[in-house]
Amino acid sequence: GDEFIIILEREEYKNRYKLLSKLNEKILKNKKENKVTFACGYSDFDLLNDNSVSDVEKRADILMYENKKYIKEK
Repeated sequence: GDEFIIILEREEYKNRYKLLSKLNEKILKNKKENKVTFACGYSDFDLLNDNSVSDVEKRADILMYENKKYIKEK
C-alpha cells in the first residue's frame, strides 16, 4: 500500500489528538458501511531522542500497524 506523511503545524498540531479521534471515528463508520478504510499512525518529533525524520516515521509506522489490527478486529 501507499504511505503518506502529514506534518501538522500551529492549531492543527495543538488539536492533533482531536483530529485523530475524528479520523478514527470516520474510518470505523466507513468499515461498518463497507466503504473504503485505511490505517494511520502518528508520532511527534522529539528533539532529545530523534536523530532524523526516519526515527519519527518508524514510530508512526508501528502505530499504523497497531491501528490496522484494531480496525480489522472491529
